[in-house]
Amino acid sequence: MKLTLSNVLSLVGLTLRDPREGLRAVLSQPLGLSERWLVFALSIILPTLLIAAGTILIPMPDGALFPFPPVTLAILQGVAMGVMVVLTYLVGRWRGGRGSFADCLLTVSWLQIVMVAMQAALLLVELALPPLAAILSIVATLLMFWLLTNFVVEVHGFTSLPMTFLGIMGAMFVAAFLFALILAPFLGVQNV
Repeated sequence: MKLTLSNVLSLVGLTLRDPREGLRAVLSQPLGLSERWLVFALSIILPTLLIAAGTILIPMPDGALFPFPPVTLAILQGVAMGVMVVLTYLVGRWRGGRGSFADCLLTVSWLQIVMVAMQAALLLVELALPPLAAILSIVATLLMFWLLTNFVVEVHGFTSLPMTFLGIMGAMFVAAFLFALILAPFLGVQNV
């Protein structure tokens, strides 16, 4: 399959209807490791551009500032996604999964690209019907966890969605705790 915009949108639609089949179709694309890294880079750049566009289209309340410049946001996004790729690979393999690093890289990148499509739809809803956007944001978050769970099951060959979801939650909790310990000295957190 040639990767055109219409084919990518078709894959997004398939992923939303059947996450495991959608990811299977993405993973079956003849992409080498260097192309997968390009998809990873694109999955960092697209949401950064979308967030920047959103701050232009939907002004922040008076006195509120966008927390990060776009370059900083892209760096933070890249670090977070890189950690997610490594955790998806290492924790999955630790729990008996068979996914390769290259497949985990593409899996996390594809999740982000699908979520960018959802974020773009949310931005349009926010412009037209702001109260509905808050509800749809919750739905998008639930969808992200649903997709991530299905993707991890598919890439590693697991069989249990509930156990995989619990594993994801556990890994996220441990990662957040470790990040808090690492960042606390830099953020000025003191003993209280």
